[in-house]
Amino acid sequence: MEVETAQLAQPKPKPWKKAIIIFLMIILSLSLIGWGGLYLYTKDNGLIPDGVKIGDINVSNLTPAEAKQKLESTIIPILDQPLEFMIKSTATETVKVPLRDLGLTYNLEEGVDQAYQLGRDGNILQKALSKYHAQRGTTILLPLDFTWDKEKLQKTLHAKFSSYNKPLTDATFKITPDNQMVITKETLGQEVNLDALTSSIENLDPLHPTSLEVPIRVLDQPQMTAAQLEAMKITGLKAKYSTWFDASNTERTENVRLSAKALDGVVLTPGEEFSFNKTVGERTSSAGYKEAFIIVNDEFVPGLGGGVCQVSSTLYNATINANLEITERHPHSLEITYVPPGQDATVAYPYLDFKFKNNTSGLLLIRSAVQGNTLTFQLYGHV
Repeated sequence: MEVETAQLAQPKPKPWKKAIIIFLMIILSLSLIGWGGLYLYTKDNGLIPDGVKIGDINVSNLTPAEAKQKLESTIIPILDQPLEFMIKSTATETVKVPLRDLGLTYNLEEGVDQAYQLGRDGNILQKALSKYHAQRGTTILLPLDFTWDKEKLQKTLHAKFSSYNKPLTDATFKITPDNQMVITKETLGQEVNLDALTSSIENLDPLHPTSLEVPIRVLDQPQMTAAQLEAMKITGLKAKYSTWFDASNTERTENVRLSAKALDGVVLTPGEEFSFNKTVGERTSSAGYKEAFIIVNDEFVPGLGGGVCQVSSTLYNATINANLEITERHPHSLEITYVPPGQDATVAYPYLDFKFKNNTSGLLLIRSAVQGNTLTFQLYGHV
């Protein structure tokens, strides 16, 4: 029996599959060509893109170094231009200070780097689109951003304008050796408002700076004016009183001299109360006081500051003659001889004091003098 073998026929490729393959190969080739073209089109040439300005300065197609140089030639004159300040005090003055000295700065590195990075960020399509728009004349305007060094600004302002600060002073007076009252007029204080001036400078346009008026504020009014002192002016003698003592008793005489000296030149304002103990202070050996007879438990015994009561009693009699208001006074427990009976005023620190009030409408000046064996108090005021 004869066996026949049949040969299997190979399938023929379908035409549409071949067409797809060819189409895909064409697409791939075109893509490679396109991406290659985009790559070449967006290839970094090391230059700032077309159409880029920083402020009014065109930096297109410049290297970063060239852009810095161009910017610098424009910025330096801006930093060097003076800002004019007007100070209106007693007269108008002007002061000119370069903006650079006031702390105006511009970061060249940052500005140029920002311009250089334009079109270099993003994917290749974004880069190509940015370059295309630039080449079609689209302008990219970057701000010319200046900054102020606030510490330098405030330091310069303080150096330039602190001399215009004037302290507020009250009217004052002094008493001449012949008991004349010389008045010095008050001064109105003023102060430059540096915070407000700093804020004004930080808000101005460095490209077009205008003159600035330095803000000066007047301080509070003085508490004492020359007119007030004139109304209270010491014009003459109101009263005087003298007592006598044994000058040969040197310790007691020294106590009289020390305490009287502490009272000489004291001035009381209207309504002010005088305290003998507060004015003279504690009578101690360190203050120079000596031992002399004092009254203790109705007896004369040695003690520091003996004789001081003659000073307080002499002043007391002067105040009586001037019709002043006595607010504290204590008599001795024993009779004393340097003033009439009942016209004495004993003091013992800090327990017994002699006080009176200036109940006049003017200033009151106390003058004391020790000459030989005589102690004298004179009270001057508005008469």
